[in-house]
Amino acid sequence: MGKSEKSVFAGLVIGCAGLLAFAIGRDFVTGTVPGYQPYTLERPDRDDYPQTPELIEPTQLNKAWVDELPLPEKVSETHKCLAEALYFEARGESVQGQIAVAEVILNRAAHPRFPDTVCDVIYQGSEEGSACQFSYACDDHPEEFKNSRAYDRSLRIAAFLLRHGAWGFARGAVYYHTHSVSPTWAEQMKVLTEIGNHLFLNAHEE
Repeated sequence: MGKSEKSVFAGLVIGCAGLLAFAIGRDFVTGTVPGYQPYTLERPDRDDYPQTPELIEPTQLNKAWVDELPLPEKVSETHKCLAEALYFEARGESVQGQIAVAEVILNRAAHPRFPDTVCDVIYQGSEEGSACQFSYACDDHPEEFKNSRAYDRSLRIAAFLLRHGAWGFARGAVYYHTHSVSPTWAEQMKVLTEIGNHLFLNAHEE
């Protein structure tokens, strides 16, 4: 084998090794689209999930991607409720983290233990004042969106998920809390995943 042939062979070996490493690191690759690699996240075997939309690389789920998402001409009550929850519960999180929080709400709406609408899930317990599922729903303060850009992104993410369904970042979780707290109810839960400042959990029997 000549020097040039050896160089070509070495290049092929390196190239193949790189492709193999990429494939191993991207277990869920399903196809190609110009500009990025789409794939679908593995999700728990449950029948109540909506159809999974095509997912781009998580590293591309950034604010620029959100800013290009369309907004419906009219904001429904469901859309408004989900966007408000994202704004007050997760606006400081990554896009992936915000999607995961939204998925917990969608998972609850599909779960027999919780109310069956997004708004009812969010405001469950608010009539009692001390049993709120989401703290902002019981703080007796009017909802003010001081960061208009963050609220706009919450609206866009909420609209996208309500149309396309969950991706599974939350791994089917119906509970979450921040790392800064240790609620007693979480002691009986199993942690499914961690994203940003949040832990996502389910009861052990689920």
